[in-house]
Amino acid sequence: MNTIFDRIKALWKDSAFRTYMEIGGSILLATAVITFCISSAINNNKTETTYIPQNTNIAEKHNERVEELVEEEHLLKDPTYYEEVEAPEYGFSMTVLDVGQGLCCLIECDGARMLYDGGDRDTSSFVVSYLTKTRQLSYLDFVTASHYDSDHIAGLIGVLKTMKVGCVLGAPYVADTKTYESFVSAANQKGGIVYPAVGEEFRLGSAICQVVSPQPEHIYDKENDDENRMCLGLRITYGNTSYLIMGDATTEEESESVDAGYIVPTDVLIVNHHGSSSSTSEKFIQAVKPQIAVISVGANN
Repeated sequence: MNTIFDRIKALWKDSAFRTYMEIGGSILLATAVITFCISSAINNNKTETTYIPQNTNIAEKHNERVEELVEEEHLLKDPTYYEEVEAPEYGFSMTVLDVGQGLCCLIECDGARMLYDGGDRDTSSFVVSYLTKTRQLSYLDFVTASHYDSDHIAGLIGVLKTMKVGCVLGAPYVADTKTYESFVSAANQKGGIVYPAVGEEFRLGSAICQVVSPQPEHIYDKENDDENRMCLGLRITYGNTSYLIMGDATTEEESESVDAGYIVPTDVLIVNHHGSSSSTSEKFIQAVKPQIAVISVGANN
């Protein structure tokens, strides 16, 4: 009586059967290799960034709302934290870094962090050193560019190249400078730039950040408009305390935001445009009524 092994031995002596088995084995091996290569490529190219849907046309048509940007309760998607996230911290702080004639604010809440602007090129190394060495931070949940003047974004380029970043937020227009191009290139390595619309809200820990400018009714005219009028402004609320930061917002942008109802009494104001006479109008101050005002400005200015 033939055993199962005798039958297999007989089949193996059949050259046709042997050929079929060799072809089948080759196909299985090739499939396994291809699957491994695809999986490796996906894992190697995977960026550790927060996924927030983007609208690539928002820079040209910022009056159109960013599609799929808002989840329930009118909030942006919560950032995905990295595995090496530092130990949870609680409470709120805003640190205005001394970057001379520029602006750079580190906002922290419950272990989540946002860097709003990054100062100019000559203070870039100071900003990176403060974050990575003095504070020993490895990531930022948000990096926000109020607008694309060098004294606000040059320092962000070094930060984006050095640190892990969950999401990059930007002002809804396109600039034509090399600094802007470098910023966009660095941001693209972190998943690109998101352009939130006025009224959008997102969480930074337990704090709520609301976009208060620029107003969508104003269509940006590259030839005639001041880019400062396009600043991405945020009102940040933590418990009963609120903070307002609007980059280099002009009196026109201030007025439009007041009229739209987004500028309300706020405890702490980061004064617009380094205290320039082109900003911080009486109408704006009467609407904000700040208890504390901070001006980031260069020496002898």
